[in-house]
Amino acid sequence: MAEHHQEQRAAPSPRQWGVVGGTFWAFVAFFLPQCALVPFLGFFEALPIDRNAKLFIVQGIAELATVFVLWAIIKQLYRADFKSIGLGRFNAGLLGWVVLAFPAYLIASTFFSNIAAHIFNIDLTQQQNIGYSNPNGFELTLTFVALVLLAPVVEETLFRGFLFKAFRRTFGFWAGAVGVSLLFALAHGQANVGIDVFVLSMFLCYLREKTDSLWPSIALHATKNLVAFIFLFIMKVN
Repeated sequence: MAEHHQEQRAAPSPRQWGVVGGTFWAFVAFFLPQCALVPFLGFFEALPIDRNAKLFIVQGIAELATVFVLWAIIKQLYRADFKSIGLGRFNAGLLGWVVLAFPAYLIASTFFSNIAAHIFNIDLTQQQNIGYSNPNGFELTLTFVALVLLAPVVEETLFRGFLFKAFRRTFGFWAGAVGVSLLFALAHGQANVGIDVFVLSMFLCYLREKTDSLWPSIALHATKNLVAFIFLFIMKVN
């Protein structure tokens, strides 16, 4: 009796993405959900809830959809997964890096912001437009979730995860970090904010490089947003 050996198909090897492909698909992942939501904005606007709650729903759907689209791109086009961009198993021991990085970021941001303000006449007192206005009660919780939890996860996955991997492979660490940080600064749309988030992004890229994990970058980003949340909405310091 002849033995039948069934050939097992090996899993396809992951493909690498370069700067052009990475940048293009990052834009797709970011803008596609927002464009898809445009026809439904009238529906959300008609909901009998406060503006902050409406903003949270729209923003939350868009950001979660961005992560899903990015996951589909990585999975289907590049035959990889989120582990390939640093979202592997969570290691609490790596969070010690945040304790060191956060004060260093604050000092560096203050230093470079003041230099840029002096050279380019930038108004550092201009408040960042984050959309949420005087949230109270449950809306304060929604604002916390949006700014301190959702935004760091989505932005780090997109910028220091997917994009930085492409820039790092093509240009090396320093040039790659600068390229990603410039895009991150431009995405925020304000000169004074752009300087701060550029410096923040350089630290985030360094943590991604040093720890080979995206979790410390997410934690540092969340810490920065938490401090801003406390000052803006708890202490109400303008």
